[in-house]
Amino acid sequence: MADHHEAAADDRDNIMFVYTGGRVPEHLRLHITHARVDESVTEIDEGAFDGCEHLLDVDCHNGLNNIRAFYLCRLLRRANLPGVTFIDQSAFEYCSRLKDVKFSSRLETIETWAFGNCRDLTHIKIPSILRIDYGAFFSCKTLAEAEFGEGLETIEEGAFQYCHSLRRIAIPLKYDLFTLNSNERYDQFDDCYKLATVELVGSIHKTITFLSLQNWRNEMNQEISRINEVLPNLSTFEKAGEMRDWIRRVLRRIEHYKAEHSNLLKEAMVLLELAVWKAKLRQNEEEKHSVLDSNKAKKIKLDLESARHGHRVTCGADIIIKNVLPFLELPKGDDDS
Repeated sequence: MADHHEAAADDRDNIMFVYTGGRVPEHLRLHITHARVDESVTEIDEGAFDGCEHLLDVDCHNGLNNIRAFYLCRLLRRANLPGVTFIDQSAFEYCSRLKDVKFSSRLETIETWAFGNCRDLTHIKIPSILRIDYGAFFSCKTLAEAEFGEGLETIEEGAFQYCHSLRRIAIPLKYDLFTLNSNERYDQFDDCYKLATVELVGSIHKTITFLSLQNWRNEMNQEISRINEVLPNLSTFEKAGEMRDWIRRVLRRIEHYKAEHSNLLKEAMVLLELAVWKAKLRQNEEEKHSVLDSNKAKKIKLDLESARHGHRVTCGADIIIKNVLPFLELPKGDDDS
């Protein structure tokens, strides 16, 4: 059963509700203003708080993993979700005043319509997210910025449709990040009229700085920035498709330059080893001539100098080959997927 108590006996406008399980009793649904999930609860029952129209804020605890319980809480403004890894279907749909959401650092999945019509939500940043399902942020009309981490694998169809204020999104490089709708079209950003900036997260920028030639680095940076030149001039129905094609172009080009970079490193290794081999031949010739020298003292001196020279050459080569060249190899990251 659910439990509750009033925050103060003389304050009838603020009622704190402590949730211990089940569904909020009908006679309280239009009265509670604050809710706290007891630490004994590991999962809130489906629809437990649905229709609590005066609920203003809710605090969960680290042990709560799954939520599907706040549909039609129209005045809900704040939700603290420190341990939630899975936000289920319609969990906060039509929470039109919701503005402050503290997402868990372990959140992986946002299901269908989870934040649909949360019209006061302005910014989201979820580095841990893996999957954003169909219509997850549908019609969040004041959402301006959305930032995700390099682990994001899928943004399903209609995920940000009718987010009229969305102007910036940060995503990773993934070949199949966007899924097709039933009409074989990418519609993730339909009616996102202001969307003009896409930023890439992950190791791609570090990889570019490691490329051998400056013109390669310049071309990659130009290719990455091109989407932000094109996007503002596209119809909203073309944005997601263009972003998908752009991601693929960037991936193909970075893969090409990574292969070229690897080839250059191999060539450099061969040239270095050849130079060391020639230096050793020269050293052997010097030693051969020194044997014929009649001046014993001079021979000893030459032997010492030759030995020092040989030590410098061989040790220097070992240092470069074993310790320096590996640092010129490209870092592995999300652009390897």
